[in-house]
Amino acid sequence: SSDLLQGTIRLALTTEGARDIILPKLQDFLNEHPRARLHVTFTTQAIHLVKQQYDIAISSSLPESTAHSVTLLSKF
Repeated sequence: SSDLLQGTIRLALTTEGARDIILPKLQDFLNEHPRARLHVTFTTQAIHLVKQQYDIAISSSLPESTAHSVTLLSKF
């Protein structure tokens, strides 16, 4: 059930492309998961998921750490 997802999700977006792809979808995500909250940060700096306590980062570069899962969302 969609109401199982709850709490705050910390999301980092590092490119204009990420903003263009992700931002329009966030309201639909929140409508589907009313108990979830989003903390969205826009940055041009490298993301350190653990150190900066982000749950998800959408970036145009691969993470330095190989401990993270990477999924290709789009090519542009």
